[in-house]
Amino acid sequence: MEEVSELRNNLLNVLPQLSGCIKYGLGANTDKWLKIPPEQKGEPDLTIYWQYKPLCHIEVSGSNKIEMKRESKIWIRPDKLYSAQRSGIKCWFYMVYRNCRCVLDAETVSRYRDNITTAYIKDGYNGQKIPEQYIAVPYSEADDIGTMIRWLIEKVGRKHPDMIDKSQTTIFKFGKNI
Repeated sequence: MEEVSELRNNLLNVLPQLSGCIKYGLGANTDKWLKIPPEQKGEPDLTIYWQYKPLCHIEVSGSNKIEMKRESKIWIRPDKLYSAQRSGIKCWFYMVYRNCRCVLDAETVSRYRDNITTAYIKDGYNGQKIPEQYIAVPYSEADDIGTMIRWLIEKVGRKHPDMIDKSQTTIFKFGKNI
């Protein structure tokens, strides 16, 4: 999935001290269908380590086919939230849309865990649409990518003492402003 690699590279541009500290989840950096063992399904797309301990997970989701609008809902699969909560460490959901990129943390998504919607977006073997459930989170709850970057800077520091500003987050094309 090119969005995962793009995010990883952009994080390293802003925080080069994370080189060697970002691990891809199984299948996160490929669009190929993989036969993943059940115990490894649900592994986050990226895990960032700091001082030999997991610092946070990042799930990359969304759709380049969807144009996000202010009144739209962001859909998060309930199993992804469950995995994030079970891990016990900070988890970010990096959402990719045709016109923007935004982030949510698991704490925010959790507040909407009972706001379930069912969508029929994938075709099954017989051509019928397969129902999938999602947690619907209002777009207004999402933050721009700078929120996650500032959180990471707070945890790992910067090689340069200057704090991040909006110009440094422009490498993440399409911030939250829509």
